[in-house]
Amino acid sequence: MIWKPCAVPLWRSDYGYDDPPAMQDLTYGLAMWVPFFGTGLRSSNPYSFRSSMTIAPTMQTDPRSRTIDYPALNRLGLQWRQIAPYYYGDYYPLTPYSTEQADWMAWQFNRLEPGDGMVQAFRRSQSPMESARFKLRGLDLTAQYSVRNIDMAGESQFSGLELEEKGLPVAIKDQPGAVIILYKQVKGAH
Repeated sequence: MIWKPCAVPLWRSDYGYDDPPAMQDLTYGLAMWVPFFGTGLRSSNPYSFRSSMTIAPTMQTDPRSRTIDYPALNRLGLQWRQIAPYYYGDYYPLTPYSTEQADWMAWQFNRLEPGDGMVQAFRRSQSPMESARFKLRGLDLTAQYSVRNIDMAGESQFSGLELEEKGLPVAIKDQPGAVIILYKQVKGAH
């Protein structure tokens, strides 16, 4: 018997999306089993918006509202467009699953063939930690990788071995806060 998909979940839960940690938990768990799912986005707050990012988001804003920060929402939407292709990569949880407000939540999407990917990390509202290291997976251990936080200028370089053994250093000053880090294999750096 050959299994054929018959549905695509474009709305992953009826649970309200004004709870960023719950949205993180939904992505964390679903991404292990369901390769394509969506949800609604409506906040122009980076932490809330990024907590709900998925491969198939829909905007849930009232265009008549005068309380929405449309320039911020547009910037966040452009960031989603930049990272959307990475959701097709292999998924790796980087932290244990947690519903606690004092914890961090982080995961990685890695695209083996182009040699790139992203890390999404969330410092929750009661977390005393301003930084962490996450051991990445699925990398070419002999390659060099260019790494950049999409909110900052500049980039760093790490070897695949270093990123897998020592981990990627991530700092989040805001509490709560969210970062998206992109990495790509540096061509010809073997």
